[in-house]
Amino acid sequence: MTQLADTPRRSLRERRKNLFTLLTCVFALLYLASVFADVFVDANLFWLSAAIVVAMTASTFGWGRTLDEAQLKAHYQAWFWGGSVGLMVSSLIFLALLPTMMSSGSAALGDDIADVATTSFTAGFVLAILPATLGYLVWWAVLWMRNR
Repeated sequence: MTQLADTPRRSLRERRKNLFTLLTCVFALLYLASVFADVFVDANLFWLSAAIVVAMTASTFGWGRTLDEAQLKAHYQAWFWGGSVGLMVSSLIFLALLPTMMSSGSAALGDDIADVATTSFTAGFVLAILPATLGYLVWWAVLWMRNR
């Protein structure tokens, strides 16, 4: 294979970073597909989903090891500021919904408690994680665009 003079060759670190980024995206899409399949198809895909999450976590760690110090610092800063703002949004939403949740909690005890507990746990998990992750992504995108 010949290398053209005006096309720079990517370093091994850059190629590894691209590979781990691609793997993480593929595993994330597989995980979303398994979650949607579990919802719409009457099948228990817990172990498959758990294996995909483990593989996605491993590829994420591989990606993190390829970052240089400046990139790591940018991601730390994005997690701190974006995650903090996102958690603040989660807290405000939780406080706004608290009176509604308290009044409907006693009415829900008559229903199937397992369904209520599962729905409440899932909603709480999403409420805690989603705004923090979105805040990180927004903050990181702003840092990335400013330093381009």
